[in-house]
Amino acid sequence: AAAAAAPADAASGDGDGESSRQFCNFCKYETELELPALPEEVYADSFLRLKHVASGCVIDFNALDALRKVDPHNDLVKVAFADEWSSARAGPAGTARKARDLTIHKPYDWTFTTDYAGTVPKEWRVTDTDEQIDYEALKQREPILHHATINLFGDDFADNGEVELSVRMRVMPTSFFVLQRLLIRVDGVLMRVVDTRLYHRFGTQYILRECMLREQSVKELEAKLGVDPKKAPGAAASIYHKSNLNQLIEFLPVIKSQTQKIEMPPR
Repeated sequence: AAAAAAPADAASGDGDGESSRQFCNFCKYETELELPALPEEVYADSFLRLKHVASGCVIDFNALDALRKVDPHNDLVKVAFADEWSSARAGPAGTARKARDLTIHKPYDWTFTTDYAGTVPKEWRVTDTDEQIDYEALKQREPILHHATINLFGDDFADNGEVELSVRMRVMPTSFFVLQRLLIRVDGVLMRVVDTRLYHRFGTQYILRECMLREQSVKELEAKLGVDPKKAPGAAASIYHKSNLNQLIEFLPVIKSQTQKIEMPPR
């Protein structure tokens, strides 16, 4: 397995060779995607690549392919969470200003929700399976031979929340494990997490891929946690702090889950 990470803002540039390459990447995203706008941060040169040495076939995780699966025509948040959206956009002048900042001239999924689960070429055979990732084996204390955390894209929705797509990997003596996580929070509206996990035990001829969607409205989530943002706004804000996210995610109901077997190509 090999990983590479070289963050590059899709829209940055100062006239030198490096910025010219970044500008070319920006043009590629603009021409190949139907989206009317890109996330504020796109790490166009960052990727994770897993290579099957015997066949030369690879599995990639990258921002361009992830954004290809974002709906370029429909504002899904306003449709699915209409009441929450209207309530969150109503309020004091500061909130109204934020709502104006999010005015969309051409509807699209501005949360950049994607069910991207890696770029898997046709040489790999993918089938559904009842076999599950061995999380007990992953809890065993093993030396970490290699690890990486790679950001792919991010946006703060004009200070109305956040979206972040990142991928992490670790390699142990007996296996490797990959977690790609799409984290979406729209203030006062919803929290959504899309996880893709890959697990391979060395000596086997396949990779297990688990895809899971968790989602809940902020109103329902805060009620479940016993938090009243009107009475204790500080407490409500603190539950979304990055240091609390892993615990918070466990409170989100699982909407959809699927496990697949990705069989390695013949030599």
